[in-house]
Amino acid sequence: MSTVMRWNQSNRRAGVVLGALLSLSEPSGIAALPSPERAGSIQARDLLPVTLPDLTSMEKAVQEQIGDAQAYVASVLENPNATDVELEEAFGETGQIFHSYDLLEAADVCYRNALEVNPNDFRWWHYRGLIHRAWAQTDRAHVFFARVLELNPEHIPSIVYQAELFLEEGRLPEAEEFFQRALGLDPKSAAAWVGLGQVALLGENYPRAVECLETAIRLVPVATRLHYPLGLAYRGLGNTEKARAHMSLRGPVGVKVTDPLADELEKLQRGERVYLIRGRRAFQAGRFAEAAAAFRESVRAEPGSYRARVNLGSALAALGDEKGAQVEFRRALEINPDSAAAHFNLGHLLARDGLYGEAEDHLRLAVQSRPQDFGARMELADILKAQNALDGALEHYRKAVSLNPTSEQAYLGEIEVLIRTGAFAAARERLEAAHQQFPERGPTAHVLARFLAGCPDRQLRDGTRALDLAARVFEARPSRIHAETVAMAFAELGRCEDASQWQRTAIAIAEKQGEDDILPQLAERLEKYEQGLPCSSSGPR
Repeated sequence: MSTVMRWNQSNRRAGVVLGALLSLSEPSGIAALPSPERAGSIQARDLLPVTLPDLTSMEKAVQEQIGDAQAYVASVLENPNATDVELEEAFGETGQIFHSYDLLEAADVCYRNALEVNPNDFRWWHYRGLIHRAWAQTDRAHVFFARVLELNPEHIPSIVYQAELFLEEGRLPEAEEFFQRALGLDPKSAAAWVGLGQVALLGENYPRAVECLETAIRLVPVATRLHYPLGLAYRGLGNTEKARAHMSLRGPVGVKVTDPLADELEKLQRGERVYLIRGRRAFQAGRFAEAAAAFRESVRAEPGSYRARVNLGSALAALGDEKGAQVEFRRALEINPDSAAAHFNLGHLLARDGLYGEAEDHLRLAVQSRPQDFGARMELADILKAQNALDGALEHYRKAVSLNPTSEQAYLGEIEVLIRTGAFAAARERLEAAHQQFPERGPTAHVLARFLAGCPDRQLRDGTRALDLAARVFEARPSRIHAETVAMAFAELGRCEDASQWQRTAIAIAEKQGEDDILPQLAERLEKYEQGLPCSSSGPR
């Protein structure tokens, strides 16, 4: 299971740095009217309420564990900055806890809610398949296991479960097909050999039944239950001596498919998971020191738990101990090289240190593991942009926009790359589309104003519209860069005196805020405005 904190997601950035536009860099971002960046609102989700039966007959420790799990879900639902990844994992892991205690109705609802957030995570489909198989709802179990195999065609447990369901229904050709499919992926799958032996036995193909069941026993010698069907196969061949011998060896030990997801359920009652849930509750509440302490206890309880180490790393990062966080993320990847969250968080921290090459490697793996993860796409796009790999950055920004059409940041990232590559017409088209979608959002309005005032392609400029947008943005949030944009718009209109006045306003704000490093550049631009027409040519290029 990949449950972990994405510590930086609630405040990835206040806005998009658009320094490439007309050579005006703004290290602090351009956000004037910040807006939430959730990939989808909780209110818009079709989430079902989770109802539990009476738990008073359960041990107090169990009741506390279940209560902690419920409280964790509630804390995520109440957190306006919670990401979809956190919401999905909260429901998914809580479902696992309910599942481990046979609270199947509540577990099924939790898995269903996790899938409402992310329908492409095969884990929750698999668990729903297990539950509906336990309820003897074979039609629905078939549907869920089939969905798993659409998402993960080589998931052997789901292949075998599908085959076993077909076998129970007497659909021998389909059962044989799926058991053979499992063997094609793992020739040593004893469960698949047993299934093929049972298919052959029911089809009265006794030589084939003997071959398959003998193979299964060689693979799992302790599987004494297999001696009974093997005895029946020998009886079908007329070999009564071997039939009696195997019948005498029959016992209670059978064979089941190796299923790591099902095995997870058996581990949920360990101390590791209790501390994990407590730590996540503290993390959601912003109590990072308390969260780190709980996650350390989780690591002590289960040193080989990658999820505990990723969570500990996230808490350390939130506390400012980024080096310690990197150590924990690397240890997590030693245990589970496929942990998307470990790759994401480590990549993010490496990028902050300027180690873009290694950061890119980790973020590519995160995206490969979770292609629908908006945050990972954005982080990878940012890193590619920082390395001037603009074609790749553009690809991932566009994918991020498709994943989250409400993300202003994704639009602005795409637009910045288009501007940097000189695709000005395409940049304006996307800017207009973004402004139409987010008419009240300051960052988009500001970038559009700046573009219309100083685009290198003069045919795309519109000083009148730029002035209207820039003035409204400055009114909403007076700042140095917003004052500069008003000055640019006046300059484009040839109103040099007004441009000079607004440039002086920008300089005054910069002096007040201690932005001494930008003052020479601002003064140089003021001098050009004061020189008079054509002052628009002094607009940044």
